[in-house]
Amino acid sequence: VAELLHLASTAVAENSVQHSSQQPATRSQQSAVSSQQAAAIMMPTKPNKTILIIGAGGPTGALAAKYAAAKGYVVKAGSRSGAVPERLAGVEGLVPVVADATDLASLRAASQGCDAVIFAASQSRNAKHRASSNAQTVDRDGARKAAEACIAERVPRFMLISSAVASKPDCGMHRFLNYMEGNQVISMKYEGELAVSKLYADLETTGLSYTIIRPGGLTDKAPVGPTRLQLGIKDELAGYVSREDVAALTVEAIDSDDLRNTTFEAFNYGTAARVTTFGIPLTLLWMTTGYPLASTSWKPVDGWSELFGTVPVMRDAGTSF
Repeated sequence: VAELLHLASTAVAENSVQHSSQQPATRSQQSAVSSQQAAAIMMPTKPNKTILIIGAGGPTGALAAKYAAAKGYVVKAGSRSGAVPERLAGVEGLVPVVADATDLASLRAASQGCDAVIFAASQSRNAKHRASSNAQTVDRDGARKAAEACIAERVPRFMLISSAVASKPDCGMHRFLNYMEGNQVISMKYEGELAVSKLYADLETTGLSYTIIRPGGLTDKAPVGPTRLQLGIKDELAGYVSREDVAALTVEAIDSDDLRNTTFEAFNYGTAARVTTFGIPLTLLWMTTGYPLASTSWKPVDGWSELFGTVPVMRDAGTSF
């Protein structure tokens, strides 16, 4: 059990998203996009469109910034300091801006003129910054403030990167991650989700919309692309997913009508398991071995559009299965 706890805590540490990370970038994070992503992107297609990425200094936010820049977006790389995040040094097409997830005024200023905003921030792992950058101030209140900024500045699309099992407080994985990461972070992510969806509840006729993405356990493995991703609804599944895939999916989902005002989960195909199976012992086993504990009837798709089109189908059916 002690060994499992050690391995699991290592896995959690590797998978957590940081609010304004100052750690050196890994070799994979330093590259603008992987060869597979570059092939998928082909040519820039979004001239004169602007995205703000809140939390661009973190591993997933930085990857989203690189992917969006390669797609031709003007990318506002938002951080608390307004400096170019270390992970994005040398990347062309970026505009560094102050976008402090805890400060509504800075979020409104950064959101002005944007076509979309991606919230990829999370509490700091640095103990020195936890007083101001914690799960309550960033994952919950920061998500709400970012949505408020988008609505006030008439940003057409708000994209929130949350977490799988966020809405399952009795699930062993939910409780385990709350404990390992501290500050009830998974619970705070869910409260942030609820605040965002409530803010947009009466705005369907305004042209403003949101999308909440709940990725599974984040890895630094090579991306698999849309043909090997699996989506779910209602937090019925949990699995692993590459950070690069989450970054690409989030950017690609901005223009999807199928995903307006929608919450869904994302995993690498073949890793998803039913959340109901995850007590604490199985959570430890799953996190340390990666063994898929259950299977679904999911069938791989041909591309992003077909992948996103599975969400309304599942929503109409009322289940991921």
